[in-house]
Amino acid sequence: MDDLLFVIAELAIGLAGFASVATVLARRDEMQLAIAAVRLRVMLVLSIGVAFLSLVPAILAQFEFLPEPRWRLSAALLSALLLVGFLPFSPLRTGFKATRAAGVTWNPIYYYFMGSLLLLPFIACSAVALGVISEFAAGTYVASLTCFLLAAAIAFVRLVFSLLQPKRAA
Repeated sequence: MDDLLFVIAELAIGLAGFASVATVLARRDEMQLAIAAVRLRVMLVLSIGVAFLSLVPAILAQFEFLPEPRWRLSAALLSALLLVGFLPFSPLRTGFKATRAAGVTWNPIYYYFMGSLLLLPFIACSAVALGVISEFAAGTYVASLTCFLLAAAIAFVRLVFSLLQPKRAA
């Protein structure tokens, strides 16, 4: 299971690195730059979160935590970070507010889909952390990280496509 978690961490780091470089190299007007900045922020927060959370079980194993408490603590940390991500002062929310102030509107389907990709892991990992579904703790944790990584990949694709759009005429 640890090997799979390390692969997930490497994928997340790769997405974050490539998207950062692509965004810095793109030349855009203010509106396109605001959109790219929010998409990069969403992708970076999700990718860095996945990379960090993928390493937590292995770190806890080094401190000789037994499997059940290790997965429950990892799931509790994932749930806590997701909860913080939905608070008004989080990097995700402040980025969306900045683009709204710039006049950018967002597709509600995107909000609902991305919200589902983050809400389902929150519910599942909260259940693991509380010991409700402890027999599926490892699988639930990995599936939750996979949802997180999928959300980062969607943000990455949206970012790349927005960078490929031609510059608007001034």
